Amino acid sequence: MSTPTSTVPWFTTLTGSVYALYQAAGEYRTAHRAALLAVDTVSFDRRVTHDERIVLRGTKALYGGPCLRRPHGKALSDLSRVYSDHKRAMYRRYERAALLYASGCVWAITSIQRGDTPGLVEFNTNSDRQPVPYSGLDIPGLVDYDQGPQLDAAYDDLMRRLHAADYAEEIAGRPDHEVTESDATVMFEGINLAEGIADAAWTYGRLAHPALLQMLRPAKHEHAAAREREHPADEQQA
Repeated sequence: MSTPTSTVPWFTTLTGSVYALYQAAGEYRTAHRAALLAVDTVSFDRRVTHDERIVLRGTKALYGGPCLRRPHGKALSDLSRVYSDHKRAMYRRYERAALLYASGCVWAITSIQRGDTPGLVEFNTNSDRQPVPYSGLDIPGLVDYDQGPQLDAAYDDLMRRLHAADYAEEIAGRPDHEVTESDATVMFEGINLAEGIADAAWTYGRLAHPALLQMLRPAKHEHAAAREREHPADEQQA
């Protein structure tokens, strides 16, 4: 189903819509990388901490003596906490944007495979009116796509991580007395795998994106041929 927004052909606006998702995910990817670097800059394992102290007037330590503080260590601790919180926030945004990008590519491809001509990528929304990534990420029928094997491998990696994250969350929601040692091991393995969901979704989207552009070529050629038939003089002058 086409989304009429202007006289611009549907495949042009669809291309732009997917590209906007790519750019958004790329911005959050860069922000997450910067957050990781910021955390490293205040790592106690990589810094020599100056141990000299200051005295806080009007306060006493538990043993009754003067209250002392190591300002350099305090600064590193404070910054580590702030940067770690920022890193987690940027990761959540990166993961969401990458899943939107990947699932948007998948939605566009499968829509075209059904014979639709969508002008823009469409998403369902949550209660906050934010777009929700699609859970169905499989793309059937790309037999002529030269990066098909890489796309299949990226899909398998992404789904493995998503399933592991879901299972880890399910175990974490059980009462403590129902979680065995084996369950706990699986849960922590799932948490570790889930940390790679954003990059896996980004990779999958980057491989699905060219497949979409390849699928749009016939529509572009047909549109150009139709314009040439309708306005042969204009095409020659151009």
